[in-house]
Amino acid sequence: SHDTYFEPADPHIPYGLNNPLLKDMVPRSYDLLITEGESDCHTLGCWGYSVIGISGNQGWRPEYAELPVVENAKRVFVCEDDDEGGRTFTKRILKDLPQALILRFDGFKDPSELHLKHGDISMLAFERSPFIQSIDIAIQAATLEKAMRQPKQTKKKPVPMREEAFHGLAGKIVKLLEPSLEASRE
Repeated sequence: SHDTYFEPADPHIPYGLNNPLLKDMVPRSYDLLITEGESDCHTLGCWGYSVIGISGNQGWRPEYAELPVVENAKRVFVCEDDDEGGRTFTKRILKDLPQALILRFDGFKDPSELHLKHGDISMLAFERSPFIQSIDIAIQAATLEKAMRQPKQTKKKPVPMREEAFHGLAGKIVKLLEPSLEASRE
């Protein structure tokens, strides 16, 4: 939660890089979440997510995009806090990781606030936690948003068939049906 005290982190090193779960991960086999702040990093880490935290909304450095844990991730998700600082944080990261997806926590400021509302870890043995469901929904929404941002590739129209292709009986049938068909030679 936000009332937990953490020793100040070195602002030049992402928080959580020393997590043993992030060591020796198989490239392209995991999703990585990037949070603004240590408490959100702790929250998601406790739930089993691969996560690193950046100190403050201005803490992202372009060289972080080259860290092995970031480069080797299958997908990178930026956890966007629901405030102006969160949007600034996301914009800074997207400059260096344009392929990253944005996680928004509908109705909650950040993952820690979501955890405070739905974070009963004891439920995990019996039913799917609302916290995990909320994160899954945010991941699906980020994936769809990213897909919608991608420009559609315009396909080239095929070259029209030359007149020589319409000879013989098949050509006569095509020419006979052509006025009533929706197909076009162009």
